[in-house]
Amino acid sequence: MKILYLTTVYPGHKKTGGDIGSQRYIDALRQSGAEVDVVSYLRPGDAAPRQPWQHIAQVRPIETAESGRQALVWLAASFLRGTPYSAEKYRSRAYLACVKRLCAENSYAFCVLDHASRMTWVLPHLPKGLKLVANTHNIEHRLYERLCDGAGSPARQWVYAREARRVRAIEEQLSKQMAEIWTVTAEDGDYYRTLAAAGRVCVRAFETPPGDFQLPQPWPTKRYDLGLLGNWQWVSNREGLDWFAEQVLPLLPPEFKIEIGGKGAEHLAGRHPGLVVRGFVPDAQQFLCEARAVAIPSISGAGVQVKSLDSIALGLPVVATSFAVRGIRKLPPTVKVTDDPQQFCRLLAETVASPAGPADAEALAWADGLRRHYAASMAAALADLTPPP
Repeated sequence: MKILYLTTVYPGHKKTGGDIGSQRYIDALRQSGAEVDVVSYLRPGDAAPRQPWQHIAQVRPIETAESGRQALVWLAASFLRGTPYSAEKYRSRAYLACVKRLCAENSYAFCVLDHASRMTWVLPHLPKGLKLVANTHNIEHRLYERLCDGAGSPARQWVYAREARRVRAIEEQLSKQMAEIWTVTAEDGDYYRTLAAAGRVCVRAFETPPGDFQLPQPWPTKRYDLGLLGNWQWVSNREGLDWFAEQVLPLLPPEFKIEIGGKGAEHLAGRHPGLVVRGFVPDAQQFLCEARAVAIPSISGAGVQVKSLDSIALGLPVVATSFAVRGIRKLPPTVKVTDDPQQFCRLLAETVASPAGPADAEALAWADGLRRHYAASMAAALADLTPPP
């Protein structure tokens, strides 16, 4: 069976949570026996993939912060076409040419639109009769509604409100055209089931840990008390980091050693005597395992958070907000959850004071069970979407 998987940015480098989630879907489909052709863009400066099934349509900046004047071109095109900016910036002739070539050369059982609300501009160029799957990751329009509520100017409010309306219209369109809609959480599935003419809605929560997951050997030495990891340039992650910096960080003892990994946290340098801002870390697993406790202070966003899943799957002690663990099934005892800043601080202090050992066996068993559940879910997806002989 051959599958066409259309995504936004090449996910194999796993630079963001979205990248990691996409790659896990691809890996699961391949591990279930399918041949998968993946089409994506490549960020400038990133190494090109070498596998023949990984098709790079074009090397181009995608993140608005890195795109310079091109962002204005995307914005103008979105107004001219009446489309969301978040979708328009992925449209290109090079991408369509790659898709058309693959469709001419291959017969696909179905096509997955990854980050689906951003990819519907491809639909008119796909073969008629090809089964379509929307892989949603989250409910995009709600993200923009929240950005609108927090916008600091009427102009920004108008832009975000327009984006929310346009994206919602695309989500409604998807419900009418797709053979299946994949969601990460049951709550997201409930939303799509309310839409008129909704197709089959299936919760396909991506696995944790990935199929090739292995615990570090030897187990890393603990170098600091508290670790935080994320792409802090993403607005939802930054809001959680700012909540932590304003509400929790001042309560932590001055002798606490804290390290923050990931781009976008530079403004917190000097906010605590023991705080080190690391920036990009090449090995996320190593970084997390060197902390006596992992803090996940998310307060906004959508979908399931990859950093939450992976920290738990490593068997590490985690202190998280309730928002950070939304959509995750029964948690192991290594995870403590609170939204109260003082309680958050107290749980961190208690965790750091406890003896630091290797990965917790119960948490590892939890992760293994989740991985097996996900593998079965994706195998069922292939069975559902495979044409009968």
